[in-house]
Amino acid sequence: MDLSAIIQWQSLVEEAVAPYNGKIEANDVLAIIWLESRGKSDTVNPHFPAVGLMGVVAREAGDDFKERPTVEELKDPKTNIEWGIKILAYFLNRSKGSFWKALYRYSGGSVWANCSDFNQRYWEPFGAVRAELEERDE
Repeated sequence: MDLSAIIQWQSLVEEAVAPYNGKIEANDVLAIIWLESRGKSDTVNPHFPAVGLMGVVAREAGDDFKERPTVEELKDPKTNIEWGIKILAYFLNRSKGSFWKALYRYSGGSVWANCSDFNQRYWEPFGAVRAELEERDE
C-alpha cells in the first residue's frame, strides 16, 4: 500500500493534534485521510457533501453546518485537517471516549452511529492503513 499521498500531510496533522494531548493520534488522522480522500486535498465526495482531505461537510450542506467553512475553504489542507480533527474530537467526547464509536459517527454523523454493518465495511481498511503507518514509525 503506497501511503506517500498521506505522509505529505504528517506535519500538518501532528501540529493539529497537539492541543488534544494524546486523545487523538496523528496516525489515526492520517488513516482517516487515506480513507476519505487518498490524500487529495481537492476531493469532493459525489455522494455526500464532504470535501477535502478528511471529508468534512461544508457550510453549504445546510443549517446544521452553518458554522463550518465553505467548500473552497475546506480545500485548504490546514483548514480541512483542523476541522476534521475538531469534529472527530467532538464525536469522541459524545462517544464517551470510544474511538470506534467516534469514527463511526465521523463517517456519517449520528445517523450512522447505530448502523454498524455500513460502518464496519467502510472503515475496515482503517486498521490496515493504521498498522502500516505504525510499522513505518518503528
